[in-house]
Amino acid sequence: MTNFHMIKIHRQGFILVKFILLYRTSKMRIKLNQLNSNNILLVIFTFLCLVDWAKSQWYDNYDIQCRDENNDPVDWYVIYKLPKLRQSSHKEVKKGGAYAYITSNEERDSWELSSLSIASPKSIPGNTLSQLYKLKDTDEVIYALYNDQPPNVKRNSLSAGHTKGLVVANKDGGFWLVHSVPHFPPDPKKSSYEYPGNAFKNGQSFLCISLPAKDLEVVGTQLMYNNPKVYSNFSAKVLQTLYPNLTMASWGKEIRTAPFQHEVKLTTPSGTEFKSFAKTSKFNKDLYNDWVADSLKVDLIVETWPNGIGRLNSSCQTSYKVENVDAMKIPQVGDDFTSKQDHSKWAIAFEKEKPWVCIGDINRATTQYHRAGGTVCMQNANIWSAYFDSITNIETCPVPKGFFRRTYEKVKSFFSNFFR
Repeated sequence: MTNFHMIKIHRQGFILVKFILLYRTSKMRIKLNQLNSNNILLVIFTFLCLVDWAKSQWYDNYDIQCRDENNDPVDWYVIYKLPKLRQSSHKEVKKGGAYAYITSNEERDSWELSSLSIASPKSIPGNTLSQLYKLKDTDEVIYALYNDQPPNVKRNSLSAGHTKGLVVANKDGGFWLVHSVPHFPPDPKKSSYEYPGNAFKNGQSFLCISLPAKDLEVVGTQLMYNNPKVYSNFSAKVLQTLYPNLTMASWGKEIRTAPFQHEVKLTTPSGTEFKSFAKTSKFNKDLYNDWVADSLKVDLIVETWPNGIGRLNSSCQTSYKVENVDAMKIPQVGDDFTSKQDHSKWAIAFEKEKPWVCIGDINRATTQYHRAGGTVCMQNANIWSAYFDSITNIETCPVPKGFFRRTYEKVKSFFSNFFR
């Protein structure tokens, strides 16, 4: 059991002790020799109600974490918001609100298609962000919401990082949500959970990680490299000394001196490890080809928004190849879509023996060389399989002709079939 969970148990015990003391000193307490069966049942019922109340207070006030559709805390989750596909027979896919997911509580090697819309307050993002909207501006919370396309702003921020997400925490820890959705989520000072109308059209990606306080402070360092456009923030004074870097990042401080990239390890309360890659605008290279692939020592298959200026073709002349995804089909839905309909930003290793999965901010384009941003990676064979099995076409690198080409294709086919 972690210190994080021990603190919560002690707090619940403290609440129950207070109840017992109040009960013993109350003028309305019932003498034991006067108890009848009805009174005993009343006392038991009252006690159980108090336990239930204490549990709700425990979660609402001291357990800021990623949440699933049951509103249960999870170590992490991955979401694929599907594009709006008018030809689909699935109601939510046709409307653009459908999403598929995998969580740490229900880990599987394929996507689970939600019955809810991404716009529902009871959706996975809705439950996760409800903590923010409940705890806003209290003396127990720190948060920073950032987006290069903030809510209710028509112009994109080109000077800030090409990065979208939010961090919410109290003194025990919290969560980091990395996503690709423009104009999302609403400012908690002005609104509650909503999904923007113009974000239903394209596919989007989400990665939520629950983290203890020390790791969230490291996230603050990463955000100073990413130079996010923060559009809503709050730092309780009692938490500013615990989270100095996160506080400074929420106030707009950025890294201006070399090195212009930073890689760190993050660990969830249950021990799952992630690697965070963050670059400044002075990195001046492709995030995936010039850094992530080399660091992870794997060839990568990458899905990013291809519709902007300066799109990069698959990179084939480096130690580790980076190939672009061209088309997808989530098996649980059965509808094809292309990368031109997909605003998500993710990458996976080419082979399952090193099942790296990365979800982040940056597109593969020359215009992104000068934009800060990053990606967050984990090794997970189940998530890798879910993504890999959804790819229907990639922009493959050219291979030698003749005998070498045939050999290459056989080896590639073997690994693809073997690791599926």
